[in-house]
Amino acid sequence: MTDPEFVEAFFAGRLPNKQFHHRDHLRLTWLVLRQYGRERGGRMITDGIRQFASAHGQDSRYHETMTQFWIWLVDHARLARPRVTSFEDFLAAFPLALDKALPFRHWTHEAMMRAAAREAWLEPDLVPLP
Repeated sequence: MTDPEFVEAFFAGRLPNKQFHHRDHLRLTWLVLRQYGRERGGRMITDGIRQFASAHGQDSRYHETMTQFWIWLVDHARLARPRVTSFEDFLAAFPLALDKALPFRHWTHEAMMRAAAREAWLEPDLVPLP
């Protein structure tokens, strides 16, 4: 699926839940941030992921702090390497983005799993974000 088809399928609700994993979250985030920037793109991503979770009966799985962390990470990396123009090149430049445990370098598991962290941004309790 091309990048525009992927983004359109996600926002139209046609992407199956079983076809939307961590790498796909990163792809969506990278594509949307490149097109719309941090502020508008960030809102689109959080709203879209909430709607996606709800459409698949998984409202309780949405996690605000985790979502904001990945948006921050992708945006930080994107701005650091503005000449990277494809998602595959983005992953080649920043392979650590594929590590789903990366947030736990900044938050303890206990802090990240709190209901408060699911509902709203929670500042890191281990290492601040740069």
